[in-house]
Amino acid sequence: MTQTLPPPSTTMRAPDPILAELWEVKRQINAEANYDIATLARMAHEAARKLEKVPVGQDGQDKPA
Repeated sequence: MTQTLPPPSTTMRAPDPILAELWEVKRQINAEANYDIATLARMAHEAARKLEKVPVGQDGQDKPA
């Protein structure tokens, strides 16, 4: 017999009340600090692109500028 799983929830839920409270406090701190995952992802992507352009010597070390 094949079982079907319920659709995944779009809201993350903590497995217990202590984690739920911790996640809520973390969410509040992030909001107060203007933490924006989209901005951080963009910055990481830009940094990675810059690193791709850094010339590397044969010894694996970055060449001096």
